[in-house]
Amino acid sequence: LRALTRQLTAQIKRLSGETEKTGFGGVPDVLAHSLGTWLLGHALKADPTLRVGRVILTGCILKPDLDWASLIARRQVEAVLCHFGTRDFWARIAQYVIPDSGPSGRRGFNDRTAVLHFKSPGVRHSDFFLERRMPTFYREVWQQFLTSPDPEPLQAEEPLGKVWKPTFWILRATLLRWAIVLIMSIMLLLAVALFIAGGITLYRIWKT
Repeated sequence: LRALTRQLTAQIKRLSGETEKTGFGGVPDVLAHSLGTWLLGHALKADPTLRVGRVILTGCILKPDLDWASLIARRQVEAVLCHFGTRDFWARIAQYVIPDSGPSGRRGFNDRTAVLHFKSPGVRHSDFFLERRMPTFYREVWQQFLTSPDPEPLQAEEPLGKVWKPTFWILRATLLRWAIVLIMSIMLLLAVALFIAGGITLYRIWKT
């Protein structure tokens, strides 16, 4: 993931140079989905010189407590829209399988001031790009956010409810990674043991 984050950073900087040369401004707007949201968020945190324009997040798996206000204050980001669906299963479980991630694509971010939100009831993780949905989302949500001189809320704000906090550390992706390493190590040891046992058996048969 770190390598992919570095690649994304380099790509955005390259695109920024290209758009500036062609007269379209120095920073590109970004529409990110799923793992792309994770890479974008971590790229911005890792490189203070990285700058983008307006950001639309769909199927977002960033932690809901990400400090977008600081990124906006230091002009790394112009504005952020989190378009989330209430049936996004993969965003909901992201923190259990992907390090430093969370269910913002299911419930939004804790900060309802720095980040604009648009909730789509019944929408699942990749429904944003279905042929029957994407044109409507683009026309009624994304285009308005990208083109308005001063982006404003696109729908009535709802109470946040319970502020999101990371799940117990024992359930997070970090533990899962160590569990996978342990299981693979045990399987490797068993394979070596079986190989040795098979070799001993063959040697005994040969001797007899």
